[in-house]
Amino acid sequence: MFPGNLSFDQWREKWNQDRYSLVADPLFADPKNDDFQLNPNSPALKIGFQAFDTTKASRQDPPNLTRHLPNVLPAFR
Repeated sequence: MFPGNLSFDQWREKWNQDRYSLVADPLFADPKNDDFQLNPNSPALKIGFQAFDTTKASRQDPPNLTRHLPNVLPAFR
């Protein structure tokens, strides 16, 4: 639901936005087991989405974002 308790279609019509947006289940193969490949009948493929290797989508060597933070006492870990 959108603000004002509107459905997506009602919101789109009221505010004249997202005329070409699509809200749909992407039909992942098995998301509960981290398999985010798209089924051949996925609406994402129908609108031109090109599947890619999701194992290469994240950083392989993340930076150490906490190196400048003070040490935390063991009791608070």
